[in-house]
Amino acid sequence: MRRTIEDSYTLKKTDVDYKILASSTVSFSDPYEMTAKTEVDAKSVPVSQGQQIKKGSLLVQTDNFKEKQNLMIAVNNYENTKL
Repeated sequence: MRRTIEDSYTLKKTDVDYKILASSTVSFSDPYEMTAKTEVDAKSVPVSQGQQIKKGSLLVQTDNFKEKQNLMIAVNNYENTKL
């Protein structure tokens, strides 16, 4: 079998750079779980289901009365140990 010019190819290495521009929506199929490092009571949740939020948005307002009370007791106990 005799080779012709149509039977052979010369391959060259090239970089392929494609950019795809598209709009999209990011969503979670399951509810997103959030946890806190300590147990706290939620005072309010100023967002509603499906609402779009931005980075840094307040999602839960906590009631910190118990934490303030515990801090005052701890400071008082500390002061009493210095007497």
